[in-house]
Order: sequence, then C-alpha cells, then structure tokens
Amino acid sequence: MTRLDRLIGRLELKEFQLKALLDVTKAINTNVGRASLLALYRDIVRDELGITRLMLFEKTARWECILAYGTSGRDTDVDVE
Repeated sequence: MTRLDRLIGRLELKEFQLKALLDVTKAINTNVGRASLLALYRDIVRDELGITRLMLFEKTARWECILAYGTSGRDTDVDVE
C-alpha cells in the first residue's frame, strides 16, 4: 500500500467521522427525542460501521438495556457489574 493510499484511507475515515458527528449534533440541536437519537446511533453503528451485534446499557436506578440488535432476547438480561 502506498503512502497516498494510506492518506486517502485516513481522509475517508475522517470524513465519515465528521459526517457522523454532524448528524448527531444536528439531531441534538433540533431537540429530537431519545428514541430518534438511539435510532440514529444504531444506524451509524450498524449501517455505516458494519457492526452486526450491539447492546447498549444505561444505568439509572439499575442497569437497563436501551438498545440491542443482532442478539437473542435473553442476552438483554446480562449482569453488567
């Protein structure tokens, strides 16, 4: 791989990162709801990054799975501590 190829690859990665950040920033600035932000996050992670399985947990009073795909239903009962 030539130096130019590596630079082009890095540039494409940075463009993707900036686009994803801009999409999230716009969503936050337009006060979209939590469900829409989670859907945007899921789309970026699944469709753009190609991640096939994800579980996102949030801790309020207890840990709760707030986003999951590519996993079986029983996987959402994981003890994360």
